[in-house]
Amino acid sequence: MTSSLRDSLTKWDSPLLKLIAAPVAFCDDGRVSPSVEQFIRTEMMKDWAAASLYAICAPLLGRSLSVILIVAETPILMLNPRIVAQSTEMLEAEEFAPNIPVSTIKVTRPLWIRVRYSDLNEQQVTQRFEGVTARLVHQQLEYLNGVTPLHHAKYIRRNSIIKALKRAERHHHHNNNNQKRA
Repeated sequence: MTSSLRDSLTKWDSPLLKLIAAPVAFCDDGRVSPSVEQFIRTEMMKDWAAASLYAICAPLLGRSLSVILIVAETPILMLNPRIVAQSTEMLEAEEFAPNIPVSTIKVTRPLWIRVRYSDLNEQQVTQRFEGVTARLVHQQLEYLNGVTPLHHAKYIRRNSIIKALKRAERHHHHNNNNQKRA
């Protein structure tokens, strides 16, 4: 992921990521407010795929809003998404978390999920996701509910990742200070 996009993500230990994201409210005309639409168009619709990021949610961009964007050939924008059905079959796999760049984390997730959400015009959509896309959507849904991938790591592994994140932050801060002096 490019450094500037990574730097724009909410820091891994931000209190914002521990909150349940606020639902998106719709105006009387069935559209989202101009400020929410502006946020979606300017912050969420960046070129995340060029940064090897295929799903992003509003809390990762600093806003407590229940919004997920799946970056695909045709992007999928989900407002107020929720799981309405899921596979009973589960699969454990290593996952990358966009704001935890130092490591992957083993997470067990359903093989498929069915999600109901609103689009920008308050139209209800129900969509089934499978495989990697289901994992991406599920991970972003957890972020909306105050659960980060670190919650899935075992105690020793979580502490190791946190130490690595703090080391990376110190190194990043040190490099930025040196660049400012040059």
